[in-house]
Amino acid sequence: MRPLLATLALTLFGAMPALGQQTPDAPPPIPIPAEAPGEAASAPAIAEDATTEAGPNETPVAETSPVAPGSVGPVRPSDNAYGAFQRGMYLTALSLALQRAANDDAAAQTLIGEIFANGLGVPQSSAKAAGWYALADKNGDANGSFALAMMYQNGDGVPRNR
Repeated sequence: MRPLLATLALTLFGAMPALGQQTPDAPPPIPIPAEAPGEAASAPAIAEDATTEAGPNETPVAETSPVAPGSVGPVRPSDNAYGAFQRGMYLTALSLALQRAANDDAAAQTLIGEIFANGLGVPQSSAKAAGWYALADKNGDANGSFALAMMYQNGDGVPRNR
């Protein structure tokens, strides 16, 4: 059995080229020009206060912005209410969003409006949704403004007003 395996291994792997070598019948690699004809290569401009330790596919981040270790961009706070909403835990999302909405968090107010508009874990109420969307609109949330505008467009929970 052992000579059979050795013969099979030599047959399969002995004829294969080593890594980095080409077989005689393989096409040569296609050269990729460093720059287009007639154009000079130029590096993107980087602000003086930006770090230059970014990798080839990363955008440099200014040193003044907080950056999480191992990340590319500035640190953004997590949104637990929206995370619960995405997982289908609507009552948890509502509870977390209500706490934030009390502090005029426009994104949380829009999320509450979405929960009431679609009846997710609570009885559907277009009037309550419109109220929450109006608060979000007042606090500057574009998604809340759009949702409220669509409710006025359709007369859903509010008087129709195009």
